[in-house]
Amino acid sequence: MQQMQVTVRYRVAGDHTHFRAEMTKSAPAIASIPGLVRNMWSLDPDSGLGTSVYLFESEAAARHFLAGPTLEHLLNGPGMGHEDVGTVSEIIRAIAKDRAVLMVEHNLDVVADLCHRITVLQRGEILAAGDYQAVSRDERVRTAYMGTEHG
Repeated sequence: MQQMQVTVRYRVAGDHTHFRAEMTKSAPAIASIPGLVRNMWSLDPDSGLGTSVYLFESEAAARHFLAGPTLEHLLNGPGMGHEDVGTVSEIIRAIAKDRAVLMVEHNLDVVADLCHRITVLQRGEILAAGDYQAVSRDERVRTAYMGTEHG
């Protein structure tokens, strides 16, 4: 069985002390990831970019990690910036090649780029469903999410 490495880069909010505290808080969850052999975190204090490297015992274990809640927590935890959206979108696109992905997303550029089918909810009820073009033109969606003064 061949080991597989996953590297995640992200923008870090705060200084090295804050980053270390966040990573230390996440350590128990990281240590319990199935198939994880070793991991490392680093921060470039000049650029504010963090890097996490994970070594998994197999490709299957790496795929499980990429599709699971731990990665989402890490990307949302220490401070992901808008400049990281492209990287995360590429990870999601890779995961979605051979499985369905359910997203809750409010960044419409990301939705338009990644989603084949969209369901818009309002107060827990389906307001509209379909492809991005159809849903984005739906008057009920425009009124609910953009107000009545839209162009």
